[in-house]
Amino acid sequence: MEVVNRSLERIRLEIRIRIVDVASVVALTPHMRRIRLTGPELEGFQSPGHADHVKVFLPSDGKPLPRPERHPDGLVWPDEVAKPFVREYTPRYFDAAALTLDLDFVLHGDGPASSWAAAARPGDQLMIGGPRGTIRVPEAFDWYFIAGDETALPAIGRRIEELPANKPASPSSKCPRPPTSSASKPALRWRSIGYIATAARPAPTT
Repeated sequence: MEVVNRSLERIRLEIRIRIVDVASVVALTPHMRRIRLTGPELEGFQSPGHADHVKVFLPSDGKPLPRPERHPDGLVWPDEVAKPFVREYTPRYFDAAALTLDLDFVLHGDGPASSWAAAARPGDQLMIGGPRGTIRVPEAFDWYFIAGDETALPAIGRRIEELPANKPASPSSKCPRPPTSSASKPALRWRSIGYIATAARPAPTT
């Protein structure tokens, strides 16, 4: 009898701090922006898993951030630098040949990351770090149920796109408004029930 491995695979990655430039800003919906980052420091970037995350460092005083030093206990910033805001985002797309990385930001108010994304323009710089590791979900299951809130839409969309065409997936997201999928494949059909929005990809037919 064939033994199917359905165990999660945990992989450690090299942690690097990168300073990248904003290449483009696209409004996916009135409440979500896709920001494409680029720059030579993306050489060697890895994101094998759909639920990976990078840390985004944003200055708390409006001044450009210097590159921190890496110590065993974490990052160390110069004494004169105000402690930055740190947020985590899913790498939506990474193009290793073009050295571009897409991050999707939900615009949900006046928080530091939301405000930065709302005002971002090509040429702006951003400091990111990681991913520090990844968890790979095997493609050995018959089907997949994927759920999350509005901030999980990038990971949900990426997972759906990366699944083989013969693997049915049923994503569900609780959102304050009907979401608009940015996934290019496969097509998603969204149904809104009150504040609950679900998407379904039909099982393949033979």
